[in-house]
Amino acid sequence: MPEDSSNSARKPWTSTHKEILDREKEKAGNKVWESEEHQIQEKLKVAVYSDTEKIKLDIYRIDIDTLSYNFENGRLWKEKRKACKKHGIPDPPGLEETNPDHQDIVHELLLTTESYSDEKTEDLKKDLKKKKQEDPCLITEFGVIWNGNRRVACMKDLYKETTDADWKRVLVCFLPNGMTLPKLRNLEKRYQEDPETKQAYGRVNQMGRARDKIDDFRFASGNYQTATADEQKELLEVVGVKGEFDTWGKLLDAKTTVDLMDYYLKSRDGKTTDGIGEVTDGDYESIEKAKGESGVTWFDDLGKLLRAVVARYEDTIHGQDPDQMRDAYRTSLLNRYDAGDNDREELRKLTILIKKATGTGTPDDTTPQLETHELNDEIIHDWKNQSSRPENELINNTELGEGTRNNLQNSVRAVQQHGQDPKKVLAKIKRQIADINKDLVNANDAELITIIEACRKELEKIEARAK
Repeated sequence: MPEDSSNSARKPWTSTHKEILDREKEKAGNKVWESEEHQIQEKLKVAVYSDTEKIKLDIYRIDIDTLSYNFENGRLWKEKRKACKKHGIPDPPGLEETNPDHQDIVHELLLTTESYSDEKTEDLKKDLKKKKQEDPCLITEFGVIWNGNRRVACMKDLYKETTDADWKRVLVCFLPNGMTLPKLRNLEKRYQEDPETKQAYGRVNQMGRARDKIDDFRFASGNYQTATADEQKELLEVVGVKGEFDTWGKLLDAKTTVDLMDYYLKSRDGKTTDGIGEVTDGDYESIEKAKGESGVTWFDDLGKLLRAVVARYEDTIHGQDPDQMRDAYRTSLLNRYDAGDNDREELRKLTILIKKATGTGTPDDTTPQLETHELNDEIIHDWKNQSSRPENELINNTELGEGTRNNLQNSVRAVQQHGQDPKKVLAKIKRQIADINKDLVNANDAELITIIEACRKELEKIEARAK
């Protein structure tokens, strides 16, 4: 179970802050009425829960400064990490909701982050100027905004620009007390499907948030790799994204990819590479906008390749430690990434080479090609000695990167040529011949006999060369 799972939506706010919000509710004139004369209270129907009818919630107009931006906001994951680096804030723990300076940082991110493009933010501000606030924000009893963060940021900005006191009062509905984080996340996902001024979260933000939730979770076994079905379900409820990260396997893929990007950015911080130029820790945009056919999907494919390496060397017959081999491949291929002009197809072909290296000696077995690849890779072949070198000699090493690139390209060609290996081709033909429906072979078929004779002659030529 994650720490204080049932109350995870409350942290880090205290009962004192809840009391402030309760007083806001009780202030005269703060509750919105449809008719003062008949005491008919205007309410908003809200789909609080996905499996029940909409609930009518009271509407209030309260002091905007009593609200807190939602630091769980999935759209800002990478931007928050970058902001921590910029402002010298330790990460973890990262930005904290109860810190006013950190609230100011998130305020600026909401207005300026690319995923909330300047044009869209300006559109929202123009709309607010024209119509005022029409849709109440949805907030917890502690004032944390779960729908309407950018509207609040725009209203605060409009107050700063105009000093009009109207922008200091915000329409809100209080969500039921004690809602757990999974339920709040479910609500957020449903309300963020509006395509107008609400922006897509962005894949890196989704993956990063998924990774962090897995890392923060307290698994009964102590290891996410042995998560129970209930633990997997709980995490999916918190971070799952329909069509993207809606299975446990996809969440693990996301974690692997972000871990690899983090390792790369941290290890190259302050350096320049041919692949993406200057590298800064936390600057995921540099990977997203990398030169050539690289970007985030390259790291996706690297994760799949490294899993194939571990799976192969977990078999003790190979006499290699799987973790050591994974580190060797990672070091080699990240140097190749630094060399630039990356092609994801290289990683996919090498993954095929690893998976098909069965050692069976059958036509499909790629063991000889894989052994050649590892022998010709300076880092992989001599990892025991290479890993003892100073770290800076193995990171962003142009010579090693060029060597890996050339070797990788040769291995890719080997995979392609392996598909045309006579043994593999003929084995496939043999299977096809065996599958021919004999009922379709008619007696006295001279044309078929002619084709068979031609095939026989070609096979004799191959046999002669093979002897």
